[in-house]
Amino acid sequence: MRGKPVSRKLRKIDAVLLAAQWPVGSDAPLALRVVERRGFVWSDYLHLTPEELARRIEDGEKIYFGRKQELAGDYELLDAVQVVNGELQIGSRSLTRDQSLLPIF
Repeated sequence: MRGKPVSRKLRKIDAVLLAAQWPVGSDAPLALRVVERRGFVWSDYLHLTPEELARRIEDGEKIYFGRKQELAGDYELLDAVQVVNGELQIGSRSLTRDQSLLPIF
């Protein structure tokens, strides 16, 4: 919708984690699909390794797990992504195939 402002909540984050790709027979994700905020716009999809995402979080970026909304560039933020004991977590859930709520791409 033209002229609709970006929500204040989305202005305070650096990236949104949208989906993951798991190799056959593995519990750890191979790649993570992320969009980065660049001012008032969002980047195209970036595919990061879990190690790259963990490094960004440790460097102070605020990254959330979220879903796309109807309006382009609008995301529903569900939970913060954090590094706990060197492992990525979404909220209190580990980033493994069994516990993750991430869609597959």
